[in-house]
Amino acid sequence: MAKLEGVKTLDMVNGEITKVAYGGAAYERVEGEAKAGDIGLRIDKPTSYATVGAFYQFVYDLGGLSFIDDVGDKPYVAGNHFAIFRKVAAASVEAEPKPERLKVGDYAKVVGDESGHYAELNEIVLVERDDRGRVPFLCKKLNGNNAGWFYGAELVRATDEEVAEAKRAAKWAEIGREVGEYKKGDIARYEYLDNEICEVLEITEGGRVRVQTANHGICKEKPSDLRLITPVEARFDR
Repeated sequence: MAKLEGVKTLDMVNGEITKVAYGGAAYERVEGEAKAGDIGLRIDKPTSYATVGAFYQFVYDLGGLSFIDDVGDKPYVAGNHFAIFRKVAAASVEAEPKPERLKVGDYAKVVGDESGHYAELNEIVLVERDDRGRVPFLCKKLNGNNAGWFYGAELVRATDEEVAEAKRAAKWAEIGREVGEYKKGDIARYEYLDNEICEVLEITEGGRVRVQTANHGICKEKPSDLRLITPVEARFDR
């Protein structure tokens, strides 16, 4: 077996490993003598062929506890040459990768309100500064306003879909409307039909929009099937 591959550190205290994952199970550091099935971190190398800093698994061999060293021998174990780790869970405990720390320029979703910031829960904000302090992140809203300082636990990385939807909502808010709130005279673009341009004629029952196109005449459409290009208030031909 020699030294074990794939041992992952799960926890450390004062620079010393206290918990690891191996083979789909968790192992915690214990005091005392090793037992068969334990794994050990080699901490010194007085005699046998074993690598300091590598892990080995303990087995019984001819009635004594041993491990298979780097050259295939089975030396008997002197416990003070190893830090001993004992299995504590049979379920899979592969180390979860820690989320990458947010950095300046990232978009984040607000999930807490302990720091007294100015954003709403679930609002998408842009990270402007990280001073690595107790409340490290200074953010701004998508409309450019200050969102305040945030604890790290108050923010999670926003998905591309969340950011796109938030940016769209911010654009609608700039003209004083909810997302998909069309008005007569708006110019919009179809999300299908080869991106054809249309003009909004009226809002009909059920929230549908009556539009006119050059190639398909007058149609009723769902607002979600359109993209606003120019609101009626900004048209230069009116």
